[in-house]
Amino acid sequence: RVSAVALSSLSLASSTRRRSTGSTVEPKAFRMRSMLRTTLLALSVATAHAQAFEDMIHVSGNINSQTWFAAYKYVLTDQVFVASGKTLTIEPGTTIFASPASLSGGAPALIVEKGGRISAPGTSISPITFTAFNPTVSSSSSVSTDSTSADTVLETRGKWGGLILLGSAPTNVATTTQIEGITAKTYGGTNPTDSSGSLQYVRVWHGGAVVGANNEINGITFGGVGSGTVVDHCEVAFNLDDGFEFFGGTVNVKYLSVLFVGDDALDTDQGYIGKGQFLFVMEGLSGDHAMEMDSGNNVTQDVSPRSHPAFYSFTLIGGGTGAGARTGELIHVNDGTGGKFGNGILAYPHGNGLLFEDCGSTLSYTQTLPAASVSISNPGYFYFSTNNIIDTTEPASQFALHTGTTSACNPANTWTAVSGAPGFAAVAPTDLAEGSATFNPLPSATGLACSGTKDAPPNGDTFFSAVSCKGAFGSATDNWLAGYSWLACSGNMAGRTCTAIPPSPFATLASNTTMLGGTLSTSTGLVSSTSYLMATQLFVPSGVTLTIAPGTSIFALPVPTGVAAPALVVLKGGALVATGTATMPITFTSVLAESALVSSATASTDSNENAITLGERGKWGGLILLGNAPTNMPTTTEIEGISGYTYGGINPTDNSGSLQYVRVWHGGAIVGANNEINGITFGGVGSNTTVAYCEVAYNADDGFEFFGGTVNVKYLSVLFAGDDAFDTDDGYVGKGQFLFALLGAVGNHGAEMDSRYGSLPRSHPAFYGMTIVGAGALSTRPGNAMMRLREGTGGKFGNMILANVATHPGIRIDTCSSGGSTAPTIESVLPASTTSLGTYLFFSSNNIIQSPTAGFQIVPPCTGTAPAFVNADPLISGGTFTETSMVPIDPRPACGSAAYSNVDPVPNGDAFFSATTYKGAFGSVNWLDGWSFFNLPN
Repeated sequence: RVSAVALSSLSLASSTRRRSTGSTVEPKAFRMRSMLRTTLLALSVATAHAQAFEDMIHVSGNINSQTWFAAYKYVLTDQVFVASGKTLTIEPGTTIFASPASLSGGAPALIVEKGGRISAPGTSISPITFTAFNPTVSSSSSVSTDSTSADTVLETRGKWGGLILLGSAPTNVATTTQIEGITAKTYGGTNPTDSSGSLQYVRVWHGGAVVGANNEINGITFGGVGSGTVVDHCEVAFNLDDGFEFFGGTVNVKYLSVLFVGDDALDTDQGYIGKGQFLFVMEGLSGDHAMEMDSGNNVTQDVSPRSHPAFYSFTLIGGGTGAGARTGELIHVNDGTGGKFGNGILAYPHGNGLLFEDCGSTLSYTQTLPAASVSISNPGYFYFSTNNIIDTTEPASQFALHTGTTSACNPANTWTAVSGAPGFAAVAPTDLAEGSATFNPLPSATGLACSGTKDAPPNGDTFFSAVSCKGAFGSATDNWLAGYSWLACSGNMAGRTCTAIPPSPFATLASNTTMLGGTLSTSTGLVSSTSYLMATQLFVPSGVTLTIAPGTSIFALPVPTGVAAPALVVLKGGALVATGTATMPITFTSVLAESALVSSATASTDSNENAITLGERGKWGGLILLGNAPTNMPTTTEIEGISGYTYGGINPTDNSGSLQYVRVWHGGAIVGANNEINGITFGGVGSNTTVAYCEVAYNADDGFEFFGGTVNVKYLSVLFAGDDAFDTDDGYVGKGQFLFALLGAVGNHGAEMDSRYGSLPRSHPAFYGMTIVGAGALSTRPGNAMMRLREGTGGKFGNMILANVATHPGIRIDTCSSGGSTAPTIESVLPASTTSLGTYLFFSSNNIIQSPTAGFQIVPPCTGTAPAFVNADPLISGGTFTETSMVPIDPRPACGSAAYSNVDPVPNGDAFFSATTYKGAFGSVNWLDGWSFFNLPN
């Protein structure tokens, strides 16, 4: 089982050794993380893999006619249906990822219904790929894919559903029959030339999710699909169930490959009478049959139309007889199927080449090809050419009858085929599991496959191409898999032109994954053994509590700009109880892996500022808590970032739950012009809500924003936000201590504090023990103050450190009043506790502002005397203090720093605040160590 807190194969929980209290040893993980940021930024420029993942489009439910473009990445978050009259067009080179879970509970899959069409014209150099989030993560769990066979170990199979095409061509079952793997969708009709579109150079990897007992989805399912459908150069690899399954219909196929599936590679049933040529199968060690051919069932074996697949030029490579190989014949002929088979190669079976079971009572079995005028259905025939090669341990085991089978099968027991090695270019027993760099299944020009008698196209059928060699490859040089097959791209085939499989852009999720979204109807708990995906907004309504266990990770899918971003929204009266620990923090982050986060896209996060480069920001929404505490806005005001949800009330001690050791990374998605979601938003949240040890990193907008309310906070960290680290507004009157912000090159203000001019209550944040570190001359916003106090905000600020200020002003006070409102007075001596909070703005003269262009800017019509401050280097180390700094960042002031002298006492004896012997957010103990974003190992 993969840990639910793993990100890109790295633990999101504590992964560093914790220092003893008071230690001054350099936090090594902080150095590693800084170096990793630079490495990833450099890689993003050099590789296409790390680009444009903010343009990831979620698809689910019924879709209209549309085109999926190669420039975008698509995610199937649920089952997707192309209904009658609709056409889905997919550009060459497009990749479609399937979520491992869905809100509906069904496995994500693409279903083209009767009358719908898919046009997927890939090419050898630009194939269309359907694959899983974590294709290379292996599972040791096992499931049964066939009630009569042994369990299959999942390994890298069964991670999503697959493709299902449903048509109106004839089958031998009722047209009300529902297709396997999903519910309520039927197939079959009376039009043999029906067209469901085209699949060309389409790859379907790692699918076959289990949806019920002995009910999995095949890689590509054809249900009553007609001959007007074009299917060529398609591959299914690592599917848990069958590769290609044909439920009736007349669709013809060429150039198919099936690799390492958990059941049958090619499965025909229910009256399928199509044709196929150039078919390649590697069973691997877990496959059941390379071909399983059925028609009716054990009661109605002679039902019409009888299945009659005409398959020529096929290479079936089994798992051999070595340790670990699954038992079973390469071709299982069953339930009265007919068919014709020529130019085939059967190699490395575990036992028999062909096994016959439950033959039809009126069917004829022959090795002489009947004329074209002979009926293939009633009574029908099964033809197997003597020119086919079956390389078994003993010639006698080329053909066999199933124990207890009907006497009608007996003639097949005496059949013959070419015996001996087919003459592959390079296939060794060690290649059977998954190929190798030297594996080459093409025929040797001098081997049996090319030198023996070849079958002509049956009865001159123009569908079939003439060949020089038997098997899936028509000549010794025609490697049609070389440019796009998993074998080629993974390096497990000689002569490949495809050089690599792009790495997954997704974080590594647990084997148990659950989709979150919509509105919770009852109180719910999340556990650390499960990974959670948010593709949509999740709402916790009044009266409902969402509890999140320590160590749990919630991953959010990115969305294009302007689309409602996934976010967790706790509505008024709802509660979130998220109580992590230092060793098992709770993490909200993007589902993108670290290597796929960086982007060159730009966006404006503030109407007064130029656009910033998003980088690793803005990949999803964030956390929004809404409460009933007072604000200075009407209670009908909607919260920023989403629509239709209000905040604020009359209860200052309202309780929205608790956030402890909660990390919110890579959020702040742009949802509209100058409208982004903050990392954690508090809207009218009350003082009985617990908030401590929380971090926001790489948010596109603000880190923590307080819209009114009374919530108190301790031990908060904001790293490299795209706008302000801390933002207070709308009459916020809470308290905060031990607050840290690292602005980086693109950050705006360390704190932006607003009120609403004369509106009451006036904002009055009481923030003590705050460290804000700027980027100095490297800031892209050099004219912006480290703190901006505006719109008549009050407040009190002590034991503050504003470091690496350089070209920034330290504090800017502006737009203090409007329309005759009275601004608070600027005080350098703390007023008594009996003084109204709405009348003053206190700034301690002990606060440190390191080398500012100006310590204070008081912009008219604001008035008052600028308070004194300490202009000193607080001795915090960190090189450039930017996102790409190669110097370790240590936020603790070194010995001898001015941070350890003239420390402010607790303001007016307020019991919320802890007495300290230092200014800023840190003394000798780094409370971030072990759980912060800095501590992700490289």
